[in-house]
Amino acid sequence: MIKTKFGSIVTHKFNNQYICYDSSIQPILKNRILASLDSDEFRLSNSSNFLDLNNGLIKKHFFRKGAMFFLDDKYLYYGLKYTRPMREYINHMDFIKIVQSSKNEWIINKLELCTPIFSYVVKNTFFYRGDIILSKINGETLDLILKKKERFYLEQQLGLCFKFLFNNGFYNFDMNVKNIIFNYESNKISFIDFDKVMINTAKRNLKLYSSRVISKFRDSLIKHDLLESFDWKKFLASIED
Repeated sequence: MIKTKFGSIVTHKFNNQYICYDSSIQPILKNRILASLDSDEFRLSNSSNFLDLNNGLIKKHFFRKGAMFFLDDKYLYYGLKYTRPMREYINHMDFIKIVQSSKNEWIINKLELCTPIFSYVVKNTFFYRGDIILSKINGETLDLILKKKERFYLEQQLGLCFKFLFNNGFYNFDMNVKNIIFNYESNKISFIDFDKVMINTAKRNLKLYSSRVISKFRDSLIKHDLLESFDWKKFLASIED
């Protein structure tokens, strides 16, 4: 059992394999998850990143980028809790609790939550490989929306969402245009990819951290040549109001 800030995650070990899921999960889904170890239903034999399982689920497989790309999907193992799939699982769970316990009705109606189903880790001596299964979110990433040059007036809505995150000590240091999804039908925003998130309710609205998140987001707009398609002043004004 691994504790999060607001809940707990059950872990099962089978030889060198770990499968982990929310302790409150329904028994029928628990049985299906455990059975998947034998059936290979969700497994790493298909290592596509963000694989659509065509059943309302998404599989995210973890790969290395940057200077360590030569290691592909292998990571040094320092303990199950510190693996990338588990870090992301824990952060998703705690974020969901923060939103669900909020008294801010506007935020509840504007944020669409991506729910983790389970994470999977395979350990081999000093290294591990892993993935996480998540609920599927409909919509498009922010970069695709801005490239269409259609005006959805997302700046204020997005700024208020950022403000909510900072107010609750939630800082995503990999906040970029590809990690933000907008659902046209529901008019809701989703945040994804929580691997580099820090949640600390004792450090609400910490300028050092919030500035890093905002700077990272601005850099991603510049990288994709989208800053002129985004009303940056309106976005900042919504955060600072």
